[in-house]
Amino acid sequence: VVSCGGDHRDLRSFPTRSSSDLAHISPLISNVAAMGSNYIPKFLGEHHFQMTKRLVDLIIPESDTPGALTANVHQFIDVMLDGWAAADTQLRFLDNFNNIDSRSLALTGKKFSDATGTQQIKLLEVLDKESFSDNGTDIFFREFKALVVFGYYSSEEGASVELRYDRIPGGYRGCIPFSEVGRSWST
Repeated sequence: VVSCGGDHRDLRSFPTRSSSDLAHISPLISNVAAMGSNYIPKFLGEHHFQMTKRLVDLIIPESDTPGALTANVHQFIDVMLDGWAAADTQLRFLDNFNNIDSRSLALTGKKFSDATGTQQIKLLEVLDKESFSDNGTDIFFREFKALVVFGYYSSEEGASVELRYDRIPGGYRGCIPFSEVGRSWST
């Protein structure tokens, strides 16, 4: 379990969907790559969109590489909810975003987006612990983090900057110390 303020490279072990499922969403990913600062949310209301922006920024923050906010992962999530998610999934996301606000109100007296960064991280650490525990029944936050990680590593920033994309990687060396390469590569 990784804390929300940790190094985002530790999040790579999250599961993603099967390759056949992912083939259906590649046009959506391409659409997100073309979006920018003038993006207008398609599914999420303004409040939930701003919450999503803050959540993705806390889950994969800027470091020596671009973070999820720079990669427009918040836009990717909105596009996925609008163009790919079933109605029950859409409702579950909205309910869980409202739950995050309710839990934040109980913990801090403020909605999530109005809480301080420290308070937000503390709440996300609680959600993280609950959703990754062996007896946890509420796994929304785990699924949300997996979607953030998938969106990030499907983006140009995640695939080419973070993973050091090399189109022609050269010879195969199967067993080399991580210290020799410094980070994972994407090919």
